[in-house]
Amino acid sequence: MRLIIERAGLLLLVFACASALHYYGGLRYEAAWLIGGAFSLVAIWLYILKDLATFKPYRLVIGINYDGLWEDLKLAPTDGPKFENFTFTALSAAIFARSDDRDYSTKLDLYKQIPCGAATWTPGIGEIRNGPKFFFRPVRDGYQFGIHVQDERWKLHSAQLAPMLRDLPLSYGNDVVLGLLPYGYMPEHTRHWNETISLWYGFDRKQRQWKKRLQDHGWTYNEDDPTHIKHRYLGIGYSDV
Repeated sequence: MRLIIERAGLLLLVFACASALHYYGGLRYEAAWLIGGAFSLVAIWLYILKDLATFKPYRLVIGINYDGLWEDLKLAPTDGPKFENFTFTALSAAIFARSDDRDYSTKLDLYKQIPCGAATWTPGIGEIRNGPKFFFRPVRDGYQFGIHVQDERWKLHSAQLAPMLRDLPLSYGNDVVLGLLPYGYMPEHTRHWNETISLWYGFDRKQRQWKKRLQDHGWTYNEDDPTHIKHRYLGIGYSDV
């Protein structure tokens, strides 16, 4: 029904513009229809652009699954929580209020020492960490997450891991990337969940594309609750503010 109403409204707008140009502008009807349609599409495009450009506050809850990291990375577990949540509230397009050790930040990122029941390696000179640190940070294509390690000690430790983890490349900065959340799913796509049929947003087609793309990166979600997605090492929940 909504799609029919939007299409009917578009036709009425084009008809009104064409009629005005024909009767008051002296244009032939064919030219009036062509110019009226073009004016209508430009007006609609500007309206949609204004709506997209208007910032809408939102909240993300990012949860680290320590249990999965302990198991897969052969780390000694602790008696503490197996899952830890961190809340990020977007106050503007570039300001996030945070629940971790930083009150505010200009980007969505997270760095957290993975709690371990025993040292993974012995710190060397100038090193203060005896285990890996988890990171979640923005990159060109989305949000990358993984672990920051100590170079030579990680090479020894990783020899005992499954091939899919052991063979992951170690970056120049001693980071091992475990996954990626592509840009655009949160908050952009999830905001359209309750507006599934629209002339301006092909939700069903985009939903199929997003489902495959997320699955390719190891994410799962319940289609009845798309604002919460899960990865082996991470869970993310979205809500409007």
